[in-house]
Amino acid sequence: MKWEGFHDSPKLEPTYTLRQVAVHFNVTEQTVRRWIKRGIITAHRAGLRKLVFTRKEIDAAAPRAR
Repeated sequence: MKWEGFHDSPKLEPTYTLRQVAVHFNVTEQTVRRWIKRGIITAHRAGLRKLVFTRKEIDAAAPRAR
């Protein structure tokens, strides 16, 4: 059985958790949540509760996060 499009799919970009982003910026998780509300950083839902971030989004937020 051949899976259509299986090998043609782009590789998924690695994601980082809320805690990992907070540690990266040396801030609390609550601060990262405030940044999400203010539009400083973009997050995505992985399931019902988990927030994840791509490296591209983290890099884009770095100048505005300080």
